[in-house]
Amino acid sequence: KKGSQECFEFILPALPHALDVLCNSARVANTHASMQSQPSNQTSASHGGHVCPHHQHHEHSHSHSHSHSHGTTKGLRDLSRVAQRDRHSPYPMLSMDQASSTVLDQAKALPVVTLPAGEALHHVLASDIFASDPLPPFPASVKDGYAVIASDKAGQRQVVAPVTAGDEPNVVVQSGQVVRISTGAPLPEGTDAVVQVEDTELV
Repeated sequence: KKGSQECFEFILPALPHALDVLCNSARVANTHASMQSQPSNQTSASHGGHVCPHHQHHEHSHSHSHSHSHGTTKGLRDLSRVAQRDRHSPYPMLSMDQASSTVLDQAKALPVVTLPAGEALHHVLASDIFASDPLPPFPASVKDGYAVIASDKAGQRQVVAPVTAGDEPNVVVQSGQVVRISTGAPLPEGTDAVVQVEDTELV
């Protein structure tokens, strides 16, 4: 069993009581009373009984609290299983390639079928498809920021113009210059990259 499954199985018996607490159910008091009446080697001697941390938020009327998970009225959970379980997973670590191969070895390739688009829900493409024309038909920015010349690298730049979606830039950007650009706007001539505005500052 993997760690996540082990942890889930451990807390599973306590989930009904946790839901009762969240819903302010009358069953909470009955559960606590039942647990209080049962002897436990985990009971704090100084408190003389069961100690329940959520009473401060949900059950102000009872004064007992506890620091361990508990189940339903059937009894307390034995925490020794947690303390004694392996500190390291008994399962060997697999590389990504090994894990992928294990999954793919068990997977069966489905036959390729041809369907009308309206009947293709819950199906995946058997091969890549490509648009006959690019859309948009120009290099566009996917960020708000500054259109730059990538080879200029980091440093201070002169902002020579703004460009927004729908505009046709009429500036040719030279080294040391940038253009303020909005998402969807075409890159001005001379630029080949966009630096998002969050990665810049005015000087």
